[in-house]
Amino acid sequence: MTGRQLKVALRRLALTHSEAARRLGAHPRTMRKWLAGDALVPRPVELVVGCWREHQAPAPRRPRVRQPRRRS
Repeated sequence: MTGRQLKVALRRLALTHSEAARRLGAHPRTMRKWLAGDALVPRPVELVVGCWREHQAPAPRRPRVRQPRRRS
C-alpha cells in the first residue's frame, strides 16, 4: 500500500490521519510519514486498513485514559 492509497482509504472511511494513527496505535508523525511516502506503510497496517475498507466501518475507538486532575 502506498501513501496515496492509504490517504484515499482514510478519506473513504472519513478518518483523519490523527484518528487513524490513534486507532492503529501509531504516532501521528509516523502516519504523516506514511501518507507523504517518506516511510513504507507496514503490512499489518495495510491489512487492518483493508479490513476497515472491506467492512466500510472504522475499528472501534480505543478507550481514552483519563489523566488524574491536578490540585492547585
